[in-house]
Amino acid sequence: MPERLVDSYAIGQQVAISFVDDERWLPGVVVAHDHPGVWVRAGDGEIWFVTNHRRIRPAAPDGGGSEQG
Repeated sequence: MPERLVDSYAIGQQVAISFVDDERWLPGVVVAHDHPGVWVRAGDGEIWFVTNHRRIRPAAPDGGGSEQG
């Protein structure tokens, strides 16, 4: 069983999220835990509730999120 998102991503951690497709990733930061997922503030200021490991990943080393995975 995969780890829960709240166990995988710390508040304040830089991440990338995707909701449209797996090729476009938006940079963001985890702002809160709320079982079963995490709240992420995207770079454009929008706040998203993410509950699926396929839609979130650690940010790229440069802090961006747009590269393909």
